Amino acid sequence: MNIPVIDIETKEIKMISVDEVLYILRSGINGSIQKVSTENGEYRLLSETEFVKYLTDTGHLKFSDGGVAVNLKKVKRIDPMNRKLVFSEGIEASVSTARFKEIEEDILNLT
Repeated sequence: MNIPVIDIETKEIKMISVDEVLYILRSGINGSIQKVSTENGEYRLLSETEFVKYLTDTGHLKFSDGGVAVNLKKVKRIDPMNRKLVFSEGIEASVSTARFKEIEEDILNLT
């Protein structure tokens, strides 16, 4: 399995294999910073916010608003009346009114 990390020296986001990890050192407030050491260098695990930004920057997710990022390829149905994206029965995400049309067009362009 590969995990996204930030190279401490270059500040570049990279993917490393968990097989490369020698150890992880927790530091910061309540262990909020996790330094990953490998034979090839030292990295920092991405924070939750950085991880979501990485997934949106690489095209894996798209923000519908400040709190919701969705994988457009997994949407099974669009519910325009309630502005929701349906992934499977009982699993859905609300989309902001301002972004609904754009998200809908992006999904339709995937097919």
